[in-house]
Amino acid sequence: MDKELLRKIAKLSERLPNEVREAYSRTISEFTVSLKEIKEARNVLLFLSLPNEPDTDELIAKLHAQGKNIFVPVVRGEEFVISAYAPGDPVKYGSFGIREPICDTASEVIPDVAVVPMVAFDNAFTRLGHGKGYYDRYLAGKDIVKIGVCYASRKFKEIPRDPNDVAMDVIVTEEGILKGDESNRR
Repeated sequence: MDKELLRKIAKLSERLPNEVREAYSRTISEFTVSLKEIKEARNVLLFLSLPNEPDTDELIAKLHAQGKNIFVPVVRGEEFVISAYAPGDPVKYGSFGIREPICDTASEVIPDVAVVPMVAFDNAFTRLGHGKGYYDRYLAGKDIVKIGVCYASRKFKEIPRDPNDVAMDVIVTEEGILKGDESNRR
């Protein structure tokens, strides 16, 4: 199955009722905050979620309250830079309708952890994104723990993997935490 068909299939579940999305998002947030990798991190790259993704606002607020430095992507052409962000900072809608901080000064910080959105994922921790490759280009070659967040219903047996695709180290869904070793994979 090709990636575009997988995206279409996965997106069939994007119209979750608000109360279900909110419950799943809270659970995903709780699991994510409980991760050792998050607890030990000082600088965390997160994303300001789209309506079809797990809501990250609560997660950002929790991590900010714990004293973590939060960064979010800001699209600039074919790449993105990261910019410091705190709950309540004013945002604008940038490329692809993604919320970005109005004060979008690029940071030189390399995050300890990146919490990354996924359209879908597979047993090999391959991440299927929206198809533009921004996260793959940003994460390539950096020593950052990569945590993908996604709804459990979007897990596939296998997603075609391109040479530039960056796999996740951890995947968090509303059903639990999957780590990158065979004993934890479902």
